[in-house]
Amino acid sequence: MIFLAISLGACSMRPRRAVVPETFIMDFSLEGLKKRRAFEGIESLRAEVKARISRDGKKVASFKGALAFRPPDTMRLRMFTPFGTTAADLVRVVGRTEIHVPGKDNLYVGWTPALTTPDDAEYRIGLDKGRPVLAVLSGGEVAARYLYDQQTGENLLVESFSGGQRALLVRFGNYAGSVPGLIEFDFGDLAVEMELRDPEVGVELEDRLFHPFDKEDKKVLPLGRIFMKD
Repeated sequence: MIFLAISLGACSMRPRRAVVPETFIMDFSLEGLKKRRAFEGIESLRAEVKARISRDGKKVASFKGALAFRPPDTMRLRMFTPFGTTAADLVRVVGRTEIHVPGKDNLYVGWTPALTTPDDAEYRIGLDKGRPVLAVLSGGEVAARYLYDQQTGENLLVESFSGGQRALLVRFGNYAGSVPGLIEFDFGDLAVEMELRDPEVGVELEDRLFHPFDKEDKKVLPLGRIFMKD
């Protein structure tokens, strides 16, 4: 994420999996698919991360960091320099995103597509090239779409829609239970790949971790300027 822009993936890094026998019956009912969404049942997570940020297919930055996450869409991500100091610090709460760059005392603020379930959500299930799909509808329009592996039942990706247009695509891989070890955020021209290392679930995360940054003595800029030269 400079998670960005913000702020999952790298299929070649996924371990090979045994073929599921034809006699194996996967629960692809509505409730079965809802339970198999990435991070389903996880109230909190903490992990070390290794990430790569690309724009138009070209690497922009890479970093190691520390992630605190409350699914579906609340997080704190600290990004470190090779010397262990903080290069950037991100707070995201239901789409609202702030990134503080201490070296410049710049604070980038803006909104990115949210991954939340609408209060009036309705669900539909179907198939996409033989793969199970769970669609989330709001106001008669598709708000999100989850795609699953037809053999393992793993949630391969989720798409978020706004006004009938795809706003965000997130891919998942290398699962351990309901926690994906690889996450790729695709914003069109910008992509962020994250590898989660040694994730801990069900940990206590203080609310203050997700509070907005103090804007005093900081230069507040639009989020879209995060990769522009000052």
